[in-house]
Amino acid sequence: MNKGKAISYYFICLWVLSGILPCAHGQNMTVQNKKGDLLPYVQVLQKKHQISFLTDTLGHLSLNQFALHEPLEFRLMGYERVILTLAEIEKLDYLVTLSSSEQFLQELVVSGSRWEQNSIEIPAKIATISSAEINFRNPQTSADLLEISDHVYVQKSQMGGGSPMIRGFASNRLLIVVDGIRMNNAIFRSGNVQNVISIDPQAIEQTEILFGPGSVLYGSDAIGGVMDFHTYSPKFSPHFMIDGLTSTRYSSANSERTIHADIQLAAKKWSSITSVSSSQFGNLMAGIHGPKEFLRDSFQTNINGVDTVLINSNPREQIETAYAQVNILQKLAFQPNADHMIQYAFHYSKISDVPRYDRLTEKRNGRFRNAEWYYGPQIWQMHQLKWEHQGAGSLYDHLKVNLAYQFFEESRNDRSFGAIRLKKRKEMVHAYLGNIDFDKKLSEQVDLFYGGEYWLNQVRSSGISVNILNKEETAIQPRYPDQSEMHSYGLYSLLKWKLSSKWISNFAVRFSHYSINASLNSTFLNLPLTRANLSNGAINGSMGWVYLPLPTLKIYSNLSTGFRAPNIDDIGKVFDSEPGIVIVPNTELRPEYAYNFDIGTSFNMGNQLKMDFSFFYSYLDHALARRDFQLDGEDSVFYDGQLSKVEAIQNIAYAEVYGMQASAVWDLKPFKISAAYNWQNGLETDEVTDFQVPLRHIPPIYGNFHFIYAIHELKLDLYTNFNGKISYANLAPSERNKAYIYAIDSDGNPYAPAWHTLNFKGQIKIADDFNMQFGIENITNRLYRTYSSGISAAGRNYIIGLTWGF
Repeated sequence: MNKGKAISYYFICLWVLSGILPCAHGQNMTVQNKKGDLLPYVQVLQKKHQISFLTDTLGHLSLNQFALHEPLEFRLMGYERVILTLAEIEKLDYLVTLSSSEQFLQELVVSGSRWEQNSIEIPAKIATISSAEINFRNPQTSADLLEISDHVYVQKSQMGGGSPMIRGFASNRLLIVVDGIRMNNAIFRSGNVQNVISIDPQAIEQTEILFGPGSVLYGSDAIGGVMDFHTYSPKFSPHFMIDGLTSTRYSSANSERTIHADIQLAAKKWSSITSVSSSQFGNLMAGIHGPKEFLRDSFQTNINGVDTVLINSNPREQIETAYAQVNILQKLAFQPNADHMIQYAFHYSKISDVPRYDRLTEKRNGRFRNAEWYYGPQIWQMHQLKWEHQGAGSLYDHLKVNLAYQFFEESRNDRSFGAIRLKKRKEMVHAYLGNIDFDKKLSEQVDLFYGGEYWLNQVRSSGISVNILNKEETAIQPRYPDQSEMHSYGLYSLLKWKLSSKWISNFAVRFSHYSINASLNSTFLNLPLTRANLSNGAINGSMGWVYLPLPTLKIYSNLSTGFRAPNIDDIGKVFDSEPGIVIVPNTELRPEYAYNFDIGTSFNMGNQLKMDFSFFYSYLDHALARRDFQLDGEDSVFYDGQLSKVEAIQNIAYAEVYGMQASAVWDLKPFKISAAYNWQNGLETDEVTDFQVPLRHIPPIYGNFHFIYAIHELKLDLYTNFNGKISYANLAPSERNKAYIYAIDSDGNPYAPAWHTLNFKGQIKIADDFNMQFGIENITNRLYRTYSSGISAAGRNYIIGLTWGF
């Protein structure tokens, strides 16, 4: 063969191979179970290259995203893990079959130890919300997303809000974590906190809720639980790849218009993911059948500089509830080799002016109290730099370092009806955080997790009064001490010891220290002190046991403590909590401590019936609560032109909370039935008077029941949500003082009525990478409010969403 022919032959072979090999590697595979049912949302992982994708709703996935010579691992809850090479998959004619697993209870979570591990080894209740469930349920906000867990209750004072309640605790007694970074800051209050809606539900890969104290791992605030959000992560690919997704959603009850897009660029060592969401919400329409007190028969407006009351032609329309929101997520990752990964993340959220609906419906002597009351734009941004190292060293097998900076901006703006001055109070927080986490396998039976954390919050606060007629500005009392700071550091250690194949024990301890340095403003109120300085420490611990008598049965118990350090909101805030009451600073505060006991069980039968029960008791000592106070010997002062009774946050109470949580899933493919039930009770006791009152954040009995049909590309869900009643006698005193947000009983007292709704959701795959979600919420058009909410829930609500990839 001459040289020319040899070269020609070489190029012909190369051309043929270049056509054949990509075809083989570009083949789509299908994943099914032994019954032949296609399995959607199977995780297909290539560990060495940290590549991970999910099968689509038909169980299909392209192989051209993976390296040729590295095995793939298939993971799906309820099925045995399978590891196959591409050659083995080809021999199977690209049809992978998964076998049902007795380890139906296992689920990978990180909330229990700050590291990924099987939930079956954690002696606590943890609920997981997967990306598949989020896509199907299609929540409007991350507050609505939390309700998918079945065991988180959400209160709303306005449509642009959502304050979670977990096991009788809320607000600054719950911790929000985003990608390993705490969102709670030094001005998180004991009242309802709306910050969770700054997180984009469209950019969440998985959410975990740890029930009970998490202070031993996460520090202050984690008394009632931890909400751990994991946003999209960049994936790597052995060759350059571009992937993207676009979705849109419309909801009729508030004329919602949401559009979302994300795009991922992946290479062997570099990866990027960008996610953008934009939402517009109109006024929310309430239901028809329910208490007339929940309707809005009139509303206030300003006409030619004069506050005027107008008749609402449609009382179901909750005027002054509309708002808008935009979210941006950008992550960049660099993986120089299999042992190192560096990632930068940028989060940005901006929420428009949000009218405080409950304050706008509040009346005094038959007249609207406020002409205006709205939150100014709520801004949250976070820069995060994370480094992970995987390697068997003497100190650790796996290391994570997190550095983060967060910026928070919020404001409160209110004007009394008939007044000409608009009071504007603005807060900004600069939050810096660094944490380092290690894990080390000491032996086949013993794992050690340990680490440390430091954070600093700097608070800026200002107040002005603006004349709405001539725009003249004057200074007023700010909400918080300006240029105040709060520091905290902590060290923790957790030991997991597998005593046998059936017994697992967990022991953990943490030391935390915090300090506050604040300069109090006495310009507008005669405060007895000019500075507030606090410095204190706290030690927390936990002991937990897991017993596995069968691979399908888990029994666990846990003793744990939690704490919440007084923050700048507790020690230095000045504001009117309700008409005629002003909260003033108190520098004599200590941490509040929680002592908790959990016992629970999870089991399944034949991989068809899964049930979960947990019982808990929490005792909160030195509880921080509002009580009557004196300012310079006076029990009342003039604040914002009104004589107001003085109150302050004090360590004056203790509280007891107990209850149970239960859920069950009965899988009868293609049908599935699921149910959830929650019952809680709690009392707060004044340590001085020994007087007991119902605890404020105890929701009524609540739960749901779902009937689901899912086959191939179609999934349908008919379900009901239900709430019990809270009578006037069982309302907390602070709730009784807000009669305007409740229904009125036959004795003329406020109460929270029971309610239930009937709902329907569906999802269908129309074509490859093209899905449609649809549904009707509140089919019977009930008029109702969730407990402690100042806004009525949506009436009959038609939803349609479209998702397509590219």
